[in-house]
Amino acid sequence: MKELTINLGTKSNEIEIVPLGDLHIGDPNCNIDLIKQTIDYIANTKNCYCILNGDLMNNALKTSKSDSYLETMPMEEQQEKLVELLYPIKDKILMLAQGNHEYRSSLLCGIDPLRYVARSLGLLEKGRYCTGAYLLTLLFGKRNGTDKLTNAYVVFGIHGGSGGGRRAGSTANALEDMNKIIPNADLYLHSHTHTQILYPDSIFIYNPMSKTLQRHYRTYYNTNSFLEYGGYAEMKGYKPTDTYPNVLRIRMIRDGGKMRKLTDVIRL
Repeated sequence: MKELTINLGTKSNEIEIVPLGDLHIGDPNCNIDLIKQTIDYIANTKNCYCILNGDLMNNALKTSKSDSYLETMPMEEQQEKLVELLYPIKDKILMLAQGNHEYRSSLLCGIDPLRYVARSLGLLEKGRYCTGAYLLTLLFGKRNGTDKLTNAYVVFGIHGGSGGGRRAGSTANALEDMNKIIPNADLYLHSHTHTQILYPDSIFIYNPMSKTLQRHYRTYYNTNSFLEYGGYAEMKGYKPTDTYPNVLRIRMIRDGGKMRKLTDVIRL
């Protein structure tokens, strides 16, 4: 698991995160225009950051479910196109994670096509690339009248390889299972299923020293896909999915003398 603490350097108690997965660059049904609109929003919005959660390239191989003969560009061009698209927000990318479509090449020939993208964007040297799960601690904001960044927001993410059934419940189950690994994250990110889901819950954390219970709020989010309806999904009779991403607005507010973390959703 990749563990990383990132000091965002902003004294604001409010940030935005746009989690993006399943772009599938190279698939004929990929909505490139919508990807560009999303990147423009991230680039032009203050204190807005991005997490890239795998399957950014379609990378269809002869042995995969995707049809390699229908690809709009070969893998090398998919890499170059991805670098071109992401370059304006390279300093706003918090993590770049491998998906199962990129893993195809790693499995068959030991070459990870996404590693080239990470290196080209300067993410590899920052430690912001991973091939599995990641645990991000984001430091930002200030409180108690000091200039020290004191707010910590924890993101636990993985591209995922389960929950891809026809029902939204299977995606929700895969999301909720993540809290069995890291129970006290603030945000759980999952992709892979192309089904956009967001819901909150909370748990109590017991402090045996003070003999007190503290409520911990958690948010679960499964990202959208940028594939319009057609291809494999249409052939197999899967339902169309929502292609528009959401923006997660994270706010720190004072609640009863304590700082509470709120995660709101903004439709892009």
